[in-house]
Amino acid sequence: MQTPSTRKAIAVILRELNTENIFAGPTEASAPVRVTRRGTDIKRKYDSIILPTHSGEKAYVAVMDLRGASGQQTESIAKSLSDPLRVELQGTGYFRVCDRANIETVMAEIGFQQTGCTSSECVVQVGRVLGVEKIISGSISKLGDTYIISLQIIDVATALVERSVSEKAACTEGDLVYLMGIAAKKLCLKR
Repeated sequence: MQTPSTRKAIAVILRELNTENIFAGPTEASAPVRVTRRGTDIKRKYDSIILPTHSGEKAYVAVMDLRGASGQQTESIAKSLSDPLRVELQGTGYFRVCDRANIETVMAEIGFQQTGCTSSECVVQVGRVLGVEKIISGSISKLGDTYIISLQIIDVATALVERSVSEKAACTEGDLVYLMGIAAKKLCLKR
């Protein structure tokens, strides 16, 4: 049985853990405590995807900056999620990831900006100059309260999309790193 002082202590602990403490029903000592946390379901889903150990050859890939829907706040969000995507893909053990600085150098030599290189022909051309096997590109958009992250792997030799995944969730901007991580892991699972 929880006393009011116990509930206060729980509320303080939950606040420190960045959660919300919502008391369902009346506040007497026997009232149940329902704890919710924004993004918990997304983080739980991210944590639940366990990639099998990859012992084969790691594909050498270049990860283009994610694109955001033009005129939406997703443009800046997409750019900020691009580096965590590179780190996530490198951490899977399935890929060797080309450094962003190398991509930007090649883009400057070719005369493109990453934000302007959205067609398959452009990314394949960049991939060939970089000497990578695959290019990973993607986008983020928002419809109402729902964010959608789409990723695809393009084979540089054939210029064909090998795999693509899409993840969507009604979540906060802070939870997008988990949503992007889910999409990245699923991209590996489809190998």
